[in-house]
Parts: sequence; C-alpha cells; structure tokens
Amino acid sequence: QTEKTQPSARNCKLWTIQLVKKAMKIAAEESRSSHIHTTINQIHILHSHLGIYYLVLFVDFYFFLTS
Repeated sequence: QTEKTQPSARNCKLWTIQLVKKAMKIAAEESRSSHIHTTINQIHILHSHLGIYYLVLFVDFYFFLTS
C-alpha cells in the first residue's frame, strides 16, 4: 500500500542501474569498434558517459530526498 503512494524509489534505482549499464556498454562498444581512436578520444567518451552517470545519480538522490 505504501509503495503506491510514494514515488517508487526502488524502480528509480533499477532504472538508474539499467541506464548506467547501457552507457558502459556503449562506451565499451565504441572503444572496441574503433582502434583508430586515440586514448584521448576514449577518455573523452568515458567522461561524457560519466557525466550522464553523475547527472542520473544527482536525480536519483533528489528522488531519494523527496520520497
């Protein structure tokens, strides 16, 4: 009963984990597919995915505080 009234924090966390896994998979595929890429480019790709990860963490934390 209480799970329906509250914004489901568990579902939000599951969604966050899925998104992070997806981002990590994309980063791994990008680095694997192109050996032409320099290390600097790979680091840049990793940082962009980490940026998404930190943004999601912040949103997740916000949901945790408001729930």
